[in-house]
Amino acid sequence: MALIVVEGKLVVDKATTIQELKDRDGFRCMYPVSADKFCDRPFDTEEDARHSVTIDHKYPQAKAKRDGWTFEEIWAIDNLQLMGKICNAKKSDLLYLEDGTLESRGRVKSIKMPRPENCDLCMNGRLLFPDEICELCYSEAQPKSYPRTLQREPKECDHSTFHCWVCLVHDPSLRVPAVQRLAFGP
Repeated sequence: MALIVVEGKLVVDKATTIQELKDRDGFRCMYPVSADKFCDRPFDTEEDARHSVTIDHKYPQAKAKRDGWTFEEIWAIDNLQLMGKICNAKKSDLLYLEDGTLESRGRVKSIKMPRPENCDLCMNGRLLFPDEICELCYSEAQPKSYPRTLQREPKECDHSTFHCWVCLVHDPSLRVPAVQRLAFGP
C-alpha cells in the first residue's frame, strides 16, 4: 500500500492501493452474499454506474479509531478490500463473523397480532371511541384522522359542518374520530 506525505500529512494513494487489491483479489466486489459467495458485480458498467469501485475496510475505520488503531494499521492492505459503492454503503460498519458473513444489524421485524378479516364487535375499530382498544381484534379507534370525505378546502369551508385544514389547525377539538362525530354530532 502506498502512503504518501502531502502538505505534512500522511495520506493514502488510492490508485496504487486499488491496483494492489486488484492484483491480490481480482477486480471484483468482495461484498459477502453468503459464507462462500461474493457479490462479484463488475465495476463501472454502463448499465449500473452506481456500482463504482471503492476501498472498504474489513474492520471499520470508526471502530478501529475507537480501539486505538494507528493510521497505518487502519489502512494496512490486510484490512482493505474492493467493494462497489452500493455494497460498501450496505455493509456500512458491520463486522465479519467467523463464517465470512456479516453480523446482523439487530433489527427485528415487528410481529403483529393476527387480526380477523372482519371484527363484528368493533367493525375493525370504527365503533370505538378514542383511546379504546377492541378486546377481540386489538384494533384502535379508526380512522385516526379526520375523514377525507369530510375535509374541505379553505375556500369551500363553512366552518361548521365541514372543516378545512385551517379549522383543524386553529381548533384542535375538531380532530375527533368520525364515529364520535357521527354519534354525537359536530
